[in-house]
Amino acid sequence: MDRVEFGIKLEQINKLRDKGDYEAAAKVVETIEWRKVKKWSELAIAEDVYERAGRLKDARNICVYAYNRNLGGKRLIYKLTEISIAIDDLDEADDLYNEFVEAAPRDTEKYILMYKLNKARKAPVERLIEILEEYKQSELDEQYEYELAELYAQAGRIDECVRECDDLILWFNEGEYVEKALRLKNRYAKLTKSQQAKLDMMEYRAAGMEYSTVMPEYDSEPDIEHEEVKELEPQEEYKVQEKDYSIYDTQNIQAQLAESMAKILGGINGPGEEEAVEPEITEPAGIEEPS
Repeated sequence: MDRVEFGIKLEQINKLRDKGDYEAAAKVVETIEWRKVKKWSELAIAEDVYERAGRLKDARNICVYAYNRNLGGKRLIYKLTEISIAIDDLDEADDLYNEFVEAAPRDTEKYILMYKLNKARKAPVERLIEILEEYKQSELDEQYEYELAELYAQAGRIDECVRECDDLILWFNEGEYVEKALRLKNRYAKLTKSQQAKLDMMEYRAAGMEYSTVMPEYDSEPDIEHEEVKELEPQEEYKVQEKDYSIYDTQNIQAQLAESMAKILGGINGPGEEEAVEPEITEPAGIEEPS
């Protein structure tokens, strides 16, 4: 098979894998002679397809081809150890685990392999807890933090189980293992209001419902009932009664003054010479001057 044909088949495999059709992808993988392939990146595609299709022994064979050619480095050793554990070849898994630790002594994934090996060998719960507690000191990993919470529950260490669930929910906020942690905690302790709201939201989403349409009342603040706003009935228009300020026209005032003065003068010069009484002139209060 030349490189062009090989490239076409790899493209087919990747498209089928992206669609999740691993069985069909595995059938295309079978048509390639993988012993002649010299790149781990290409061999890893075949290994992944076989593993996802549940064909672990075929996946292991692909890894062995790469291992015998010194391809893949510590990633390959890690994968081969995982597969050996999964097919219950624990002696080979032990050897590979030691090789992985020697190749990458500071890699925190050694704890995962150690945990899987001990779990496969039916180690006591307390031993499994110790391994995952060590792993947690170096790495935040939602899957194994959830498994640690489950182990606490199995060991009867309920307070630690609840605390572990709270930590996981706080750090990761959402996702598969957050939902599992919410349910696990709910078996042994009451969820907080925010945690209960988060779990309800996840359940509504799983049911294909919009959370906003069925929002439960978990807020700490008192709920405010929103009454229906009724349209106000039309009110009778208030009319401002206009005053007739024409009586205060300047010309009228002047005419009145002139008439008053004429009477006064007539009283002084006329018969009887009665004492003139000066009329009191009052101005209307509160009237603003026209602008």
